Amino acid sequence: MSRFAVLSTALAGLGMTIFVIPAAFAVEPPINTPNRTHNMLAAASPPDQAKALGAIVGCPARAAAFRLYDRSSNTAMWRVDCSNGTSSIVSVAADAEGSTKVLSCPALKAVANVDCFR
Repeated sequence: MSRFAVLSTALAGLGMTIFVIPAAFAVEPPINTPNRTHNMLAAASPPDQAKALGAIVGCPARAAAFRLYDRSSNTAMWRVDCSNGTSSIVSVAADAEGSTKVLSCPALKAVANVDCFR
């Protein structure tokens, strides 16, 4: 079973779907998408991205990085690196509220043996 299949299966139980893209293949975030919350994040400066996503995770963030955009669900994935050394993945939905889901990198590693897209 591929890492993608393992990750998808593991996170489906958490109500999440995630697509793995190695950091070497990371791209600039699309801006004109149906996901308004993601568009605002993508258009923000890196410090503002980190501040906004850190508030969602509940940590002072030192960095944030776009990871992927799933066009089938219009869901964006961002990684947040907190100043305390922890990292999380934030899923941003395309609904009116800009709903988010957070999964810590250790949890991602535990459920899918994926090292937070590094």
